[in-house]
Amino acid sequence: MLFESGAFQNSDNRTFGKGFLPSATDTSGLDLQATDLHSVRMAIDKRQRSFELDGQTHTYSLERRRRRGVTIQLEPRLGLRVMAPSRMPLREIDKVLANESIWLRRKLTAWSQWEREHPPLKFVDGDLLPLLGELWTLMVREDELCKRPSVRRDKRLGGPGSIMLRLPAGLPAQRKRELAASSLDSWYRRLARQLIEARILHWQGVVGRKPKAVTIRDTRTRWGSCSSTGTLSFCWRILLARPEVLDYVVVHELCHLVQPNHSREFWNLLASIIPDYQEERTWLRDHGQELYI
Repeated sequence: MLFESGAFQNSDNRTFGKGFLPSATDTSGLDLQATDLHSVRMAIDKRQRSFELDGQTHTYSLERRRRRGVTIQLEPRLGLRVMAPSRMPLREIDKVLANESIWLRRKLTAWSQWEREHPPLKFVDGDLLPLLGELWTLMVREDELCKRPSVRRDKRLGGPGSIMLRLPAGLPAQRKRELAASSLDSWYRRLARQLIEARILHWQGVVGRKPKAVTIRDTRTRWGSCSSTGTLSFCWRILLARPEVLDYVVVHELCHLVQPNHSREFWNLLASIIPDYQEERTWLRDHGQELYI
């Protein structure tokens, strides 16, 4: 059981319908599953629909769940997603989209610009990979002696740093790209666990509580969460933000071990540890949607 109060969003969405968000003791609406990017794409391709806006056709994935409202989400790389109650007629969903044309126009324009400015990685020499608020240079090396892909950081190779990816030589172009993408994805997740656990170890003595367990996932709408059993979960993509933002998310969730809500006592506790937390919170609200590779 996850406390809704112990989670905060990492995608741009709009929700309609009274009572959709659960309270700290009502978890009926929290059926989000953590998964990798490939399986997310596989899942959302099951039901594709479209609508017209300003003479252009826009596609979206429709997901039906047990819920009491409609949520519209826009995510980089993944596009537009609509989550609706299981038995809501399609005409009602179309009506929601029509009523939100102003919001959709503004968001679709912004996301279109973001996608143009941040084209998908090709996973070749010179690609820039975000890490802890900096852009690291990807160096790809093919080696006939390499049996398995490997990834490592090297601060000695100029700039904020370089990330070396070694691949077996002679792979077809498509297979090489797939192997590079999956290798870097796994490397990011391992590094996220290493650094997040190190920051938890640093801050848990200050907060005065220790989590029962820590999980690293690829959640689509939450940067972190705290369960009723004391497990802290984090989205690995928070690793792409600068260190101060990472610390804010870690301390935020540790504070939920003391105050499992967003009461005045919770915010006072957080402020006593990170006095300028509002700066990081605001940055995450305004730029969190950009934390993608």
